[in-house]
Amino acid sequence: MFKNILCVFVILLCSAFALLAQESRATIIGRVTDSSGALVAGATVQATNAATNSTVSSKTNEGGNFEVPYLLPGVYRVSVELSGFKKAVRDGIELRVGDRMTLDFALSVGELTESVVVTGETPLLEAASADMGLVMDTRRVAELPEVGGNPFYLARLTAGVLANGGRAAGNPFDQGGATGVIVNGTRSGSSEVTVDGSPAMANRNASFSPPQDLVQEFKVNTATYDASIGHAAGAMTNVSMKSGTNTPHGTVYLDRSTIRAVPWFANRFLYDPKNQLTEIERQRQVPSWLHRRGGVTMTAPVWIPKVHDGRNKTF
Repeated sequence: MFKNILCVFVILLCSAFALLAQESRATIIGRVTDSSGALVAGATVQATNAATNSTVSSKTNEGGNFEVPYLLPGVYRVSVELSGFKKAVRDGIELRVGDRMTLDFALSVGELTESVVVTGETPLLEAASADMGLVMDTRRVAELPEVGGNPFYLARLTAGVLANGGRAAGNPFDQGGATGVIVNGTRSGSSEVTVDGSPAMANRNASFSPPQDLVQEFKVNTATYDASIGHAAGAMTNVSMKSGTNTPHGTVYLDRSTIRAVPWFANRFLYDPKNQLTEIERQRQVPSWLHRRGGVTMTAPVWIPKVHDGRNKTF
């Protein structure tokens, strides 16, 4: 009896820890019918990541519905097949962090070796969720200017989000420097941040800000999110880190304020003969704080000669 109670307690405890993490991956849901509109049960649905060639599979139930969960952000090829029908394929389906995308398929009668391929038909509106917010994709995270390389500063570009302080250099462990925001009138410190679904909070502030070169994308939910992330009164920022692919990728960056150029307008003012500034007065006009930040990132499949080839499976 005691062993049974102990086992139940351990299971409940593990479940509680699992609930602490919020799901940051995407999900595809939908329904499969035939050309007459009848529901199709038992069809195999596969979502294949174009960058890693990894596949997640599911089957339609008696109602023709399916769900393919746990998909990392990226571009996918989604296929549906069942004996007696042509294989239906949709290429170029782009999934973003936390997406819950609806894709319906209509199968045509024919040989399974035949395929009906549709390219570039990603739905523009996420109809399966009422979330409101903004997704900062890979390009914006990489190219928009960020103080100290802290991607959380870009959350302030979301509608309804206002800055509340945060003028620090934005280093990875600057608590609250980038997450002290006011969202739709809520108090500062009412928001939450997760990294790959795990909470990254300390004293109502972000405890860690990943370098921008390691961030795939992130989503700022500002209203009407579901119960899984609904305990924060302000915004819910969900960060997805970059995953390795079959093709090696890497970055090298260096940011030193000692070699930073003086802005053009400031430089024009400082050296305009009409202003008659001394050298000491010019130095006072240039920001004195120093910022030294550099790093290297690398993603690739795990490859150990004659031992393990991680392409398509381990990154």
